[in-house]
Amino acid sequence: MRLALLLFASSVLCIGFSVQAENITHKCNIKVNQQCASAKSYSEQHFVVEPGFASKKFCKQASQRIYTLEKNCRYDSYVTAANTAMADYKAKVFAVWGDEKVSDVHSWVSYSDELNQRSEIDYQTGTIEVSSIGTHNHADMLKIAEQELNRVLTLTKSEAEKADPFVSVIIKNTSEKRTSLVETPESKVNEFKLNDSMAAPKGSNVAKPLMASVMAPVDIDKLVGKAKVVQVSKSETTKKVVPTRTVITVNFPNDWVYKRAQELKPLFVSTTREWQIEPALGLAMMFTESSFNPMARSPIPAYGLMQVVPTSAGLDVNHLIFSKKKSPTPRQLYIEQENLKFGGGYLKLLRDRYFKKIRDPLSKKYCMIAAYNTGPGNVAKTFTGRVRLQPAIDEINRLSPEQVKQRLITKLPYEETRLYLQKVLKEEQRFSSI
Repeated sequence: MRLALLLFASSVLCIGFSVQAENITHKCNIKVNQQCASAKSYSEQHFVVEPGFASKKFCKQASQRIYTLEKNCRYDSYVTAANTAMADYKAKVFAVWGDEKVSDVHSWVSYSDELNQRSEIDYQTGTIEVSSIGTHNHADMLKIAEQELNRVLTLTKSEAEKADPFVSVIIKNTSEKRTSLVETPESKVNEFKLNDSMAAPKGSNVAKPLMASVMAPVDIDKLVGKAKVVQVSKSETTKKVVPTRTVITVNFPNDWVYKRAQELKPLFVSTTREWQIEPALGLAMMFTESSFNPMARSPIPAYGLMQVVPTSAGLDVNHLIFSKKKSPTPRQLYIEQENLKFGGGYLKLLRDRYFKKIRDPLSKKYCMIAAYNTGPGNVAKTFTGRVRLQPAIDEINRLSPEQVKQRLITKLPYEETRLYLQKVLKEEQRFSSI
């Protein structure tokens, strides 16, 4: 099949034959959501129909492309709605606290209904911080902390999802049954369906306490009794004066990372067994990505332990490994087993598809780790200055594994990825003994 994209529609002469320029919408009889700019633009492109043109095959591919573009448009609209809800919530928080602390990749933050109490589970520092607006004496603050710790330590994942303004909106929107406007006579690849309700998928363990493998709600009075109670009137980040709050901080048990890794290792092994991804590498990726925070969410947004983006890595894994033409939902990615399936699946794609021709296993692993963070194209640029993979792979195959690692650590386009690679390799050594 040979296509030549044109900027206009007219009769043209090509290789001695009179051929007609057409656009995708008319040629393939595809209905397109006019509110999705990317799908609309793609469908209006003109091309030249030449002798031997495979109409059915082309229209099927075009339909699949429009399906993906429209689905991404829908998801982008859901993210916009969730961001709007979060912005409104942050404004209310700021009015009370003078800051906008909310959940992120490494921590989960919740507020009381009146917004005058805040609890933060920080997986990166291994602490739970309970704060209450106002000045409280020691005894009163201990009572507040005991009540709040009991709530936090028995909080289920389902309750945590509902308590987060962004997550609750994005899950609600992506859990309603929706159908794309696009269907084709050849197939229904443009049909877009999601879960029918907010009901959690089977096996999601949403009733399990969020902190079950980290800290149990026992001897809370002893934990609180050992903690310090302080008065705070300046923001930790901006150093600006904020409304006075009383804060108490409780540490996770010293062995919490080890116990959490012990819990996650068999889950990762069973989920990725057929792909033979090293469990120590999987644990290292999880810990680097999210600090083992099951409710991790980045601004992109990426979700869960391995920080999977539904419309990029999630879609690639579904399409290339599971032959499904849809992205995973955020709710799906908050199920630990599902998240590990998509994160592990993307590692498999990096190893067996993008970097398949790298001969040395260590060199391949270094490139996989870096690409998980920054994408294969940026890894290629590190070696050749261009995003094409094959010339970069040729260069990689001329280097020793140590030379490949050093090139990545010193020459990757972004410092974040250079540090990411080093941290994953360090954590892999730690988790290899589990």
